[in-house]
Amino acid sequence: MRIRSSSWFVLAIALVLLQPRLHAQLYVANQLSDNVSAYTVNSATGALTPAVGAPYAAGLVPWSAAVDPTGRFAYVANQGSGNVSGYTVNAATGVLTPIAGSPFAAGVGAQSVVVDPAGRFAYVANVGANTVSAFSINGTTGALTPIASSPFNTGSSPHFLTINPNGKYVYVANSGDNTISVYAVNGSTGALTQIAGSPFLTGSNPLSIGIDPTGRFAYVVDNGINAVAAYTIGASGGLTPIAGSPYPAGALPVSAAVDATDRFLYVSNYGDGTISGYAIKSTTGALTPLAGSPFSAAGVCAESATIDATASFAYFADNCNGLGVLGYTIDHTTGALSTISGSPWAAGQGPLGIAVRQIIPMSAFSVPVFTDNRDGLVEVADVTLNPKSPGVNFSTQAMFLTYGSTSIVVPPGSLRQLDARDWLYLGVINGVGIALDVYQASATQYVVGVAASVNLTGQPQPMNVGVQIGPNAGSANVRH
Repeated sequence: MRIRSSSWFVLAIALVLLQPRLHAQLYVANQLSDNVSAYTVNSATGALTPAVGAPYAAGLVPWSAAVDPTGRFAYVANQGSGNVSGYTVNAATGVLTPIAGSPFAAGVGAQSVVVDPAGRFAYVANVGANTVSAFSINGTTGALTPIASSPFNTGSSPHFLTINPNGKYVYVANSGDNTISVYAVNGSTGALTQIAGSPFLTGSNPLSIGIDPTGRFAYVVDNGINAVAAYTIGASGGLTPIAGSPYPAGALPVSAAVDATDRFLYVSNYGDGTISGYAIKSTTGALTPLAGSPFSAAGVCAESATIDATASFAYFADNCNGLGVLGYTIDHTTGALSTISGSPWAAGQGPLGIAVRQIIPMSAFSVPVFTDNRDGLVEVADVTLNPKSPGVNFSTQAMFLTYGSTSIVVPPGSLRQLDARDWLYLGVINGVGIALDVYQASATQYVVGVAASVNLTGQPQPMNVGVQIGPNAGSANVRH
């Protein structure tokens, strides 16, 4: 594969994953102690170690947590103070530092926060105001700025919200009127518009929504009927019930999480201290209980659940028994859960929201950089992905390019698929001309070529160059 360039800054990129070193942190919002617990995650065992200086101060009644896809920023929705605490994340230690201007005003009962897959927008469900607040994210500082026309109306008591992995639709669970509001996202501004047919009726007291990594299926936890309602997601974001839905869960189910391999769904049951596990049928989205489900969680009362990017570990925040965070290994074949040694780990008082920050770095990463002032041809090299990675899906995953102090985000869905193995992007992002060509050489190897019309004047020597595709990332210092 070749990329033709003329007077462009050209990156010839070679990435080879040998032995992945996972850099992962886990964050928990503690509603009764008004702070955030932080942990580093052992990549081999899933065990947690408290971060230096944790817990970190938040607003009043912090309810949920989210981390942007680059792993640089974390956000906590504070229900009691109606705002969002923003933090920068130390990639090595997980330490949180407040962002200048934090906290950022949201609405009454700011309860659930989510960041879009490209890291450009953040959304907050305000349970006391029946609205969603929308913000743009400053890519350099992480600061939040309200989007024009925000907030946007929802149904009654919006308890939870999430976003489709393609970044095109936001889903809100309205526990007060048993509906799901669905909004189309304006890709330029982040503004929300309810789609035709929204809101969609669901069961009683919907509290959480899990969407599979392909963006084809949605799973709604209906707390009032002890069940999970399953839906297919249409091309326009609409919801259609799946045959056989709803599926029985345990007593008072609260939270749902889908693993990154798109094979398993887990639901925490507040009322009976169990976790229901299901296998997802890839063609229809239908659910089948896993062998051994429900799994005993020793009295877990969880408001949220999360699964790491390698689909190896699942974590639940215990809200009523003082246990803190419970961790489990996931059997990649059967989906069965086994308690991680050392679990549970202490948190603050009343832990609720839980989120994982995880980047899977490339252990060998070289980037030859040069300026081509002629009409030249550029050969590019192999990319080998972590075998535990959920892989590459350019419809749902953003690509992050960094050179020196400049970052470029190629949003999900931007690459045009030429054939079964080749994708192309030609365009301008933030004033920078980009030519991006990706060829899939094998199941785990990709050939990536990038050319960018940038001026290297003022960039450091050597210059740091990096690429991130989904959870896979790498960087190198190079001379230009």
